[in-house]
This record gives sequence, C-alpha cells and structure tokens, in this order.
Amino acid sequence: MRVFSFLTVIFAFCSIVYQLFIAQTLSSTLGGTNFRYALTIGLYITSMGFAALFSQRFSKVKPLVNLIDVELLLIVAGLLCAPFILLVEKLRIVLLMSLSLATEPLWISAPIGMLSHLPILLIGVLSGLELPLLMACSKKAKAGEGGGDEGVFQADILAYDYFGTMLGALIFPFVLLPALGIFGVSFLTTGANAVTACVLLMVGRHTNPRFGRQAVLCGIAVLLTAVLFWNRDAVQDVTLRNLYFS
Repeated sequence: MRVFSFLTVIFAFCSIVYQLFIAQTLSSTLGGTNFRYALTIGLYITSMGFAALFSQRFSKVKPLVNLIDVELLLIVAGLLCAPFILLVEKLRIVLLMSLSLATEPLWISAPIGMLSHLPILLIGVLSGLELPLLMACSKKAKAGEGGGDEGVFQADILAYDYFGTMLGALIFPFVLLPALGIFGVSFLTTGANAVTACVLLMVGRHTNPRFGRQAVLCGIAVLLTAVLFWNRDAVQDVTLRNLYFS
C-alpha cells in the first residue's frame, strides 16, 4: 500500500528531526556543539539498533496496533524532551550554587550528563521500533494484494526511510529551526506524529481491538500539539522563564 511508503518518509523525517533538536538543545545548555551533535547521533543509531533487535516480539502480532502505541509514546517523549533537558540543567546549576562550588566535580557532571542524554535513548528506541513495525504492516498489506518479491519490498521501504532522513537533516537547519525555534520544531514534529497515528488508526480500524482507546488518545494528541504549536512562543517563554532562567 502506498500509504505505508508515505508514512515511512514521515516517520524517518520526524525521527531525525527529534534528534537534531535534542542535540541543539543540549548544545545550547551544555555547550560543545560538535560534541553534542556527534554524541547525539551516535547514541541515536545505537539505541535504534538495540530496539531493532527486540522488534520481532512486537511485529509478529498486531504490528499496526503496536505501531500506533509507539507513535503515541513518541508524541509524549517529543513534547517532554526539551523541558526535561532544561530541568536537568537547572538542577545542575542549583546543586553548584547550593554547595558553593566554583568548579563542577565529576560526581555531579557524570549523572547530570547521563540524565540530559536520556531523551536521545528513549526516542532512539521508539524510532528503532518504527521501521520493523512499518515493514511488517506493509508486508501484511502486500500479502493481501497478492504479495510480491520480498527483497524488492524491503529495499523500497529502506529507500523511503533514507529519503525521509535526508529531508529532515536538510530541512531542520535551513527551514525549521530558523523559522520556529526549538519548541516550535518540537510541537510541529509531534503534531506530524499525531496525524500519522490517526492515519494508521483509520487504516486498521476494522481489525484494531484497541480502536476506541487509541482513537481518544490520537484525538487528544492532535488537539494538544495543535494548541501548543499555535501558542509556541508563549509556551517557550513560560518554560524558559520557569525551568531555565529562574
């Protein structure tokens, strides 16, 4: 089905954009832009690989239902990752000030650094589950249409995935970040995930045992991300004022 090819592009686009705006947030708060981007991509690829290893248990039974759940979790993670990083940085500053430390000791920098990079691992694991689940869904749909060469089918999905990743890597620094800022990009990306979750929900509406619950959650996700995106400047100001500048 063509819809799965289109969704592969969107998911790959959103996945790399998540990691890029996390890297930008980390470099803005912790410094070391080159290091943060390199570490983010390294942790992202590694966590995706680990997720792919364990994806079979999710892709064998009801892959479409599981994929919608993954998208809903990605929406929550995507919305919270930037505020979480700011909150961890505020915790670091509070610790240093309360202890009157002129330099940051390892026992503070090490755990704080690990906490700051947790969103990379979380979104990497969820993104790593997307492609195997999408391939399982597409394979099942193709089987219903008469099947085809599995090798060609897998190559097509991978090609769409790489294309979506390339689009995200190019559009983020030149279009999204300058126009929307970190929080705007976050809300736009999670909104795209919410819309694609709704598309998946409609594709499998006749065979989805959790249709009602997922429909409510998808509707809430679309409404929430739309409201946040529309008020992105105000949300960013409030978040920065309470979690960072204070």
